Amino acid sequence: AVQVPLAHASISRVHACFQRSTDGLLYVADCASSHGSRLNKAPLPALKYVEARDGDVLQFGASTRIFALHKRGRERAERALLDTATADASATKHDATRKVRKIHTEKEQPP
Repeated sequence: AVQVPLAHASISRVHACFQRSTDGLLYVADCASSHGSRLNKAPLPALKYVEARDGDVLQFGASTRIFALHKRGRERAERALLDTATADASATKHDATRKVRKIHTEKEQPP
């Protein structure tokens, strides 16, 4: 089990949990927290797993922090593009993110 401490008065010690299915899908559930959780701005039902997909956004309690879910390797790819772009002053993180999205989209399309 992995625990991620989030310091906010409205976030419970055990606020939400993630579960990966045998076929690799990721699910998230609110653990009956006092202030709830949201997935893509919609409230998560307490104690019921809901599928979480690449690009979904989570919010816990009344915290203004949001957490985006990304497929494994996406962040690593963004960092690699940023590292190679440092020589080019016109490159921005936005440019790198757009390139990574394009790469992932091309890979996900059926043959």
